[in-house]
Amino acid sequence: IGSSSRLFDVNAAAYHYAGATDGQEIAAALSTALVYLRAMEKRGLALEKAANLISFTFAVDAEFFASIAKLRAARQLWSSMLTACGVDAASVPMSITARSADRMFTRYDPWVNMLRGTAACFAGAVGGADAVTVMPYDFATAESSGFGRRIARNVQSILMEESSLDKVIDPAAGSGFLEALT
Repeated sequence: IGSSSRLFDVNAAAYHYAGATDGQEIAAALSTALVYLRAMEKRGLALEKAANLISFTFAVDAEFFASIAKLRAARQLWSSMLTACGVDAASVPMSITARSADRMFTRYDPWVNMLRGTAACFAGAVGGADAVTVMPYDFATAESSGFGRRIARNVQSILMEESSLDKVIDPAAGSGFLEALT
């Protein structure tokens, strides 16, 4: 198993879809991760090695400031939790996949979903996600079309190429508003 392999995914998006707040989503994710850590420790795996096997999936939506703050807060709290467990948090960065939230899509006006998906993708990138999944704009209508899937893929490329989001290490750093929201 390589050092970048993640065998366990804590999918907190399910809590988001059930109506959880951002804080509840983070709390559920970290609680689940702690259960995983303790179970692996009980089976003889060092906590640092166990923590490196865990990745996280969070839902991001069109409320991009809140989504950015959620991802940033999750990283900070993961680091604090690892430190409390006696693990060098700097050696175990949190691996986050941001997924556009299902509950933000509408079936009655699917064209506006393109904007919502773009805002969610932006939030994931600025929030520091390692990977971003954007659902097709026609996701809620029934079976998504090839065009919808193409737009979902292209949103990420356009944001990267046009906004240079991949060129900045932490685009939200120094923003008083985002720091306070985080």
